[in-house]
Amino acid sequence: MSFESCNPVYKTLRDHWRRLRGGGGLLLLAPLLLSLDGCGAKAAPSHVAVDLSKPLPALLTYLNAVAQCDVETAKSASVGTKEDKRWIEAMAALIRGLRGYQQAMDQRFKNEAVQTDDDIRQALSEFTTEPIVRFQNGLVKEGDDTAEIQAAIGHIRLAAQPPVQMKREKDRWKVDLTAMRQDPRHNPAVVAQYLAAGESLSKAAKAIRLGRYRTFAEAQQAVGDQLPGS
Repeated sequence: MSFESCNPVYKTLRDHWRRLRGGGGLLLLAPLLLSLDGCGAKAAPSHVAVDLSKPLPALLTYLNAVAQCDVETAKSASVGTKEDKRWIEAMAALIRGLRGYQQAMDQRFKNEAVQTDDDIRQALSEFTTEPIVRFQNGLVKEGDDTAEIQAAIGHIRLAAQPPVQMKREKDRWKVDLTAMRQDPRHNPAVVAQYLAAGESLSKAAKAIRLGRYRTFAEAQQAVGDQLPGS
C-alpha cells in the first residue's frame, strides 16, 4: 500500500494540487529548504529579508515570505487588490495548518508519525520549496516598468511553468498579482478552499494535542474527512 493511500490528509491535498496544475506527478526538485518550525502552530512570526531592488530578488522575497507565512512582507512585495492578496493569507493558513498538524502528530504519536512526517514534507514542498527552486535562477525579461520571470533549472527554461509578471512602483519591484487572476490556484473558490483546509488542519492539531483521538489512524482519518474536496 502506498503512503498516499495511507494518509488521507496528504492524498487530498496532493490530488487537489494536481488537478489545479493540470495533472502530473510530484516534482521534488530539492530537499526541503525550510525548517518545519518556520510557521508552525506555536512559532513566532517570521520576517524574511526584503530586497525589491530588482525583479528576481523581489520575486524571491515574495516566495520566501509566503513560504515562511510572513503575510505582511508578502503583501508589501506584491501589487493587487485586497481580493488578490487573499491568496497570500490562504497559503499562510494552509502552510501553518500543515506544520501545526505535523508537530501535533509527532508529539502525540511519536514513532507512528514518521511516515506522516515524510508525507507532510512532500505536501509542504509543493507549496513552499518547489516555487523557490524553480525561480531562484529564473530568466528575467525586464522592461522599464514591467518584467517577466520564467522559471528555469540550470538555465534551462521550464516551459510548462507560467511566467511571473513583475511591476515597478517607485523604484521597487513587486509581484503583479493582478496578472495571476487566470491561474486556477488564484481562483476565489480555490482560495476559500485553502483557507478552510488551513483552518481544519489547525483545529485538528489542537484536538490531537488535547488527546481527543485514541489512535494514530483515527486522527489521520478524522482530519482527512474534514478537508475540502475529501
